[in-house]
Parts: sequence; C-alpha cells; structure tokens
Amino acid sequence: MTLTVGGAAMVAGLSLDGTDGFASRNRELARLIEPSVGLAKECDAVIDLKCATSPKPEIAVWGDSYARHLVDGIIASKPDVRLVQLTKNNCGPFLDLAPILPRLGRGWSEGCAQHNADVRRFLLANRSIRYVVLSSQLSQYLNEKTVLLDGRREVPADIKTLIDDSRSTLAWLEANGFKTVWVAPPPQNGRDTGLCVARARLLGQPIERCELSLKDVRADNKDVLQVIADIGDDYPVVSFMDYLCDEDFCKVEDKGVALFEDYGHFSAGGSRQMGLSFNFYRTFVDAAEQEVLSGVMRPAGALDTSTL
Repeated sequence: MTLTVGGAAMVAGLSLDGTDGFASRNRELARLIEPSVGLAKECDAVIDLKCATSPKPEIAVWGDSYARHLVDGIIASKPDVRLVQLTKNNCGPFLDLAPILPRLGRGWSEGCAQHNADVRRFLLANRSIRYVVLSSQLSQYLNEKTVLLDGRREVPADIKTLIDDSRSTLAWLEANGFKTVWVAPPPQNGRDTGLCVARARLLGQPIERCELSLKDVRADNKDVLQVIADIGDDYPVVSFMDYLCDEDFCKVEDKGVALFEDYGHFSAGGSRQMGLSFNFYRTFVDAAEQEVLSGVMRPAGALDTSTL
C-alpha cells in the first residue's frame, strides 16, 4: 500500500558566502539550500538518546540521509514529538545489506552493517518506541557491482537482493512489535535541483526552468521505483510523487518555498514546509497503523504503484 502526501558567467561564478557584493541576498539564497541535518549534524551515525527529543521516544527515524531529511518536517508538524534519530549517511535501514562504495572503502561498509545491528539492539532496548519510519535513497544498493551481505560476503547488487532484504527488515520490525512505514525518496533525475533554484532566484529567472520532467524521473529511477512498488504491496509506504508531480513535470517549490538542498534531499526549509503541508507526524503514524494486507484502510488518492 502506498500513500501519497497528497548570464553564463554569472551562473558559473555564483557564490553563497556573502563576499561577492550580494551579501544579504546570498544569505537568503544560502538558506534555500541549507541541508536538513535532523536534530544535529553531530547525530550522524550516533545511536543514543542524546539524539532524541525525549528520554522515552515514541517514533524512531532509521536510514540514510533520506531518512535524516524527514526529521525537520516531523518536528515542524508536531513540535513536542518524542523522536529519536538513528541515521547514518549512505547507510540504508537493512538487516543484512550494506552498500559497497569505492570512495568510502570496505571498512565503511562493515561499519554500516555494524551500525544497523546496533540500531536493532537499540530498538529492542527502548520499548517506548512504537513507530519506525524508514527511508533510503536506495540507488547506492543498485548502482555498484556488489553489496555486502551479513557484514561479510560480497554478492552481486540486484533488485531482488534489495527487495528481499527490505522485506526481511520490515518483517523483523513487525515481528518485534513495531509499527512501520517506508518513506520513498522524493522525485529526482540526478540534476542539482537546489542549486538550479538558487541560481534562478539570483538571476531573476522563472523557477519552472528547474522543474523535473516526470518522464526523466521515471526513467532515471526505474529500479528504485520498482523496489518501492514491491514494498508497497505488503507494507505501508508514503510517496511524495503524486503531490509533487503532474502528468509532465515535478515541481521544486511548495507554496513559494524552495524544497530541495541538492539533487534529491529536502532542504531544512523544504522539509519543514512539506512537514507542515502534510503533517508528517500524523501521515506517517496513520500509515504505520494501516492493516495493509486486509485491504480495508487504503486511503482515497493512494498512489497506484502499477503506474510507477
């Protein structure tokens, strides 16, 4: 089940450090692409209640930076939320899989596997946690030749391996009494949308020039969308596609607020805007409470995964 919530020289020299004569405007442009770091930048790869808003969190956010960028929006939608952030950059929320990224080395992959093992122990030790929000870019598990399985063995990277471990992870969580929801990454096509919007604002150009072709989004993310659709067959999934995209293009602003930091992450302001527009907390909790297999709680306007 998937829910939808509901001048070339000038461009090349764009600077956002406030030293090029456009200080006040550049500070505003810098805010457009301010990263959404969650509770704190220092919370990356930290599994501890010091990265929580309460000593008894109710909701855990687990995954890579695509989970992290949801935290600002959840807090915006419920300022008193009892939340713990369990995120590690590039490291998706999986029982047995870690990406192998040549630029980071094998040791990092083993560290990712250990991080996720530590997350599972943390969840079991903190039984105030009822809901687990999971998210990942996913492409890092598909674009390289191999992935690390069980923290030890390198196996070929493919869609089936990723789908199987996604399902195993969600099944483990539910077997241990947690309510889950998977949040799909926002639409993207590899272009730095955040920088495009900042340049357009600086040069007084229409923001529409930065919108993403839906055809390109679907082509560039075909495998990721297939994984999301498969997860959505049996587990709650929230997608932003139906709201951000029409039949031809995906927008990069919501109610005048620029949404993206870069090629796919919500900026700090974008996350807060989306969180307020769709009440992230209530949307994620309500989705996690659905009985997917019963088919009786499928909300109106749910994204038809067969079209992805």
